[in-house]
Amino acid sequence: MRKVALKQISIASLHVRSLLIFAICVIPIVVSHPCNAQSGSDPAKLDDKSPHLVKVPTSGYVPAATSAESKRGQALFQNVGCMSCHSVHNVGGDLAPMLDGVGARRSEDFMIAHLSNSPAAIEQYKNMRGKNYISPLPHSRYSLETVKALVAYLKTIPEPPDGFVIEPHVPRLPASPPSPSGQKFKPEKSSESSIEGQKVFNKRGCVACHAVGDVGGWLAPRLDGVGGRHSREFIQAHVTDAQAHAAALSTKSGKVSSKMPRLTLSPLESKQITDYLMTLPDLSSDK
Repeated sequence: MRKVALKQISIASLHVRSLLIFAICVIPIVVSHPCNAQSGSDPAKLDDKSPHLVKVPTSGYVPAATSAESKRGQALFQNVGCMSCHSVHNVGGDLAPMLDGVGARRSEDFMIAHLSNSPAAIEQYKNMRGKNYISPLPHSRYSLETVKALVAYLKTIPEPPDGFVIEPHVPRLPASPPSPSGQKFKPEKSSESSIEGQKVFNKRGCVACHAVGDVGGWLAPRLDGVGGRHSREFIQAHVTDAQAHAAALSTKSGKVSSKMPRLTLSPLESKQITDYLMTLPDLSSDK
């Protein structure tokens, strides 16, 4: 299920989703985002039309005041790629818990233990979660100085003013669409644009979820030979704005959604990444 807030729409997840991350694209899992009031919808009416929706009020959390350290933490948060998985105020991914009002759910000690790369912090986190706890998605860890700045920023993030609504997931894009029968994909030749695209691809942290060859994550489709599964137009539209592209693919008989976050790329960067992806061979065809 998905959770939504009254003042702004944000694709963001409850902690329960991180516990069920293995189930992505396999079974429905609980996610969250702030409720929508900007469109003029009344939450009560929303419940009438969608009986499976459940409203969750805010906790009354008062965020910390902005400081020089929290501003530095916000810049670090954006630069280290946290928003590839997490979201704040409608922006970011939904593969990991939403961070709106995270200070209401997690203590400063917990966040430091979860983010710091010091042996003491790692041991403290194990004690907090339990010795038998195994994270399905290991989290990045940083120096204590960096972590303190990140936590200072996280504590300033408010909850959505009017709370959340939990709603069901919608169908996702297929992870590996079948290649056209009888066709063998021929990757495009490398170019200056594709080389630049590879740099942007790496800088944006795409390999955190996607794999190319033997490098990368497993939460999203492998990209080897992706040009043989999708047209150039499809790939560039999805790279440019996966959420809008999925919405465009939706029909009256079924809504389609994508877990890929908006990357705020320039048109040139979208083209360059697409050019790079079109050069990737289908390694499975070599076996």
